[in-house]
Amino acid sequence: MPKLDVNSLEIRLLKPGDVPEMIRIDSHYSGRRRDDYYQEKMNRHLDTRYQLTLSFAACMNNRLVGFLMGEVSRGTYGLPEDVAAVDTIGIDPDHQKSGIAEELMNEFVSHARSLGVKKIYTLVNWEEVGLFHYFHRMGFQPGLVLYLEKNV
Repeated sequence: MPKLDVNSLEIRLLKPGDVPEMIRIDSHYSGRRRDDYYQEKMNRHLDTRYQLTLSFAACMNNRLVGFLMGEVSRGTYGLPEDVAAVDTIGIDPDHQKSGIAEELMNEFVSHARSLGVKKIYTLVNWEEVGLFHYFHRMGFQPGLVLYLEKNV
């Protein structure tokens, strides 16, 4: 898909009415509808008692075509500085590779920087090569924090 004319794109904060379109976009990638998951994420997004959320919608012609959800945390996992984390990103399949994901990330980084954040984290499944390449293009690289897991 050709690069998008950024003047035709509106980037704004996510709002509760965006959930159905977020579910539609996500279901394309996850292979299933995750209504409860996204409703809970939106509820947490609106509750800023514990963290500052930075979640954005990309709209064209008043239609949601992409979203990015993240937050700023203070002292998460014992890290001494304020950090941000990108949690979820979704782009409408009809608008893949048009520059929407880059615009969303630029907005996220700009807001995080204005809040004094110096480092942004995310997790990527090793098998999701396309997502890994996207984050690499956005300047992410393997960090010094080691992610550990245990099957239970």
